[in-house]
Amino acid sequence: MKKFIIILTIPVILLATDTRVSTLGGEEELIVDISNIHEYPSYMNYYKNRVVGELGRFSDIQKYQSGFLILPLWKFGTIGLVLHRDHFPEAMDTAMIESGAKLNYEPWFDVMYAMRIKAFSFGVKYEKGGTYHKEGTENHVDYVKDMVNLDGLGGDISLNLKPLTWNFSFIWRFAQFSSETSHTEKKSKGNKEMNIATRFILFPEGKVKIPVFFKYTDADAGWESRVEDTLTESGDINFSYIKTGFGFLYSPTPPLTIITGIYYKNTSRKFYTGDTITELTTVLPGLIVGAEGKIWNWLEGRIGMVKLAVLNENNEPVKHVSSPYDFRSGLTFLLGDFWLDLRLEDEFLFKGPFFIGGSESSAAEISIGYKFK
Repeated sequence: MKKFIIILTIPVILLATDTRVSTLGGEEELIVDISNIHEYPSYMNYYKNRVVGELGRFSDIQKYQSGFLILPLWKFGTIGLVLHRDHFPEAMDTAMIESGAKLNYEPWFDVMYAMRIKAFSFGVKYEKGGTYHKEGTENHVDYVKDMVNLDGLGGDISLNLKPLTWNFSFIWRFAQFSSETSHTEKKSKGNKEMNIATRFILFPEGKVKIPVFFKYTDADAGWESRVEDTLTESGDINFSYIKTGFGFLYSPTPPLTIITGIYYKNTSRKFYTGDTITELTTVLPGLIVGAEGKIWNWLEGRIGMVKLAVLNENNEPVKHVSSPYDFRSGLTFLLGDFWLDLRLEDEFLFKGPFFIGGSESSAAEISIGYKFK
């Protein structure tokens, strides 16, 4: 008999990737697995000796690639190296666009360290990214100098007991950009972001598991433009984000697991360029439904469905309500110590692979992992 898991959110310790989380709805806050190391570095203590490549989404609109390696330091904890994972804050990106500076940002690396002492764990991380370009001679007509820089520093603490698991993480990010020519300059001012996240899982080893989470982000970004050292334009942006939710997991006869979950999200964007313009986006509720199970010993299948109620407001007497729906499906191939996660394109189930339906791509996201001794 095939084994299936009915899922809304998944607060159980599993070996997963961004692709698997995305397929099941994308709410990593309620999923306890290897993908948690980016929010809670202390989780590296549970996933040593792994290397994972996140090949991401390949399309003309959006592309990203990242990867990470986790290694034990004998009795001295665990280290991790993450390559090319984008943490650039939305507020800073918006400031660059509003200033008119046409700059690109490239993520470089995250370095992480974690230590576990019985039921207590902690982790720290440092993020780095940026770009730099210069050509021509200063004060000449062909002079151009562009720069984007990001530094992030944070960490987390975790407490793992039988009746309760608790996680708390924080990170500060500082960004700056500038774009100079022989007579103009566009640059940032006061760009910083603070992130806080906490999560509780009640009865993590029982038949009933109840995950609860809260996340908060506050970011300030500004920019100014000058011509011949004269200030011509400036602006400020404040971005705040609150997200909270909970889930309910019941395992009467494993491997059957039934879970429910709901979350609330509020995003506020304030632009100060003369008159203040405020935009608010509220998601209430956010629901995820999915199913995952083993098809053969070497193959797992999963589907996910996301349903949202979204309210968009601004300082005009206009409100817009939408209710988007998204269906996702994916597969995991298990090949010894290797695993391959695929999130299939939406049209794959209708058209099949290229040689059947002519689809340009079969997978929307791909992740590859390997566990070594």
